[in-house]
Amino acid sequence: MEDAPGAVSGQPRPAPAAAQAADSSCALEWAAVLEAEYEALYGKTPFEAGTPSDPDARVRALHLLLHQRRPTALCLSGGGIRSATFGLGVVQALARVGGLGQLDYLSTVSGGGYVGGWLTTWLHRDGPDAVIRGLDPSQAAATRGEAARFSPVDRLRATCRYLAPRGGVVSADVWTLLTTMARNLVLNWLVLLP
Repeated sequence: MEDAPGAVSGQPRPAPAAAQAADSSCALEWAAVLEAEYEALYGKTPFEAGTPSDPDARVRALHLLLHQRRPTALCLSGGGIRSATFGLGVVQALARVGGLGQLDYLSTVSGGGYVGGWLTTWLHRDGPDAVIRGLDPSQAAATRGEAARFSPVDRLRATCRYLAPRGGVVSADVWTLLTTMARNLVLNWLVLLP
């Protein structure tokens, strides 16, 4: 697969011409949306005989162009922190085998969105090469020690305790969690017992 102007680059993509031309007060045609997507991923559309004027013909031509590229996607499902942990493992495995940089799309929901958002932010901040190096456990192991405290993967692992981020008996997070659970238990008893 050749490098595409819109491939995972860690840099914000400029708005394609089709998207810039669209007036925000009117609905977009499906063909304009597909053309903007193609331009964002691969650059200008290479219509050999010019752009078809009929919207249906344009949609068919754009579908054909997109499918000829054989785009790939990573879909991270929901399921809370367990799915986020699993998603992190999948992303690390893809980085290890060189598959992460070959993806065209990232689709997430719920817990998968936690990892997807983290990954997207890291890509935009540091770029794909740094992300792939940081995600590959064999490469990251060499940087353990003082630098590991600042590794995005280690920071994600350290902060994924969203219910009580700071553990310990004297932690305000733990006491807030316990108080909230006790309050909710009492409220449920008041509703169910009388």
